[in-house]
Amino acid sequence: MIEAILAGQRDAEKLANLADRRVRASKATIQRALKGDYRAEHLFVLKVAFELHGTYEKKIHECDEQIIAEMAKLPTRVDPKQTPLPPRKPGRARIHDLIARKDLREELYRWTGVDLTAIEGIGVLTAAVIERI
Repeated sequence: MIEAILAGQRDAEKLANLADRRVRASKATIQRALKGDYRAEHLFVLKVAFELHGTYEKKIHECDEQIIAEMAKLPTRVDPKQTPLPPRKPGRARIHDLIARKDLREELYRWTGVDLTAIEGIGVLTAAVIERI
């Protein structure tokens, strides 16, 4: 939606149709919110913020890739082929464990020998911090 606004789209109905499926507001509410004054200075600030968001996302991804590369160098405490990783907690989607398109849960298990994410409230990022302490 932001890309469309920056590209010059001002039709509230067309913009509302670009809303993410997770947005709970009705199309009519979104359309009303998108009607207004698209002043040049506001569009400039939006453009800069959007570009910075993309830059930060790229940098975060680079950090995630570096973390995975460094974790791969850590010693193996358990061979997941011989002792498979226990099943994921019920209701936890695999996507929540992906860092730089790699399942960090598997890497943590190989490195620690236990599945810290089996503890309620502990995700892969928290488990990585706990293990380093």
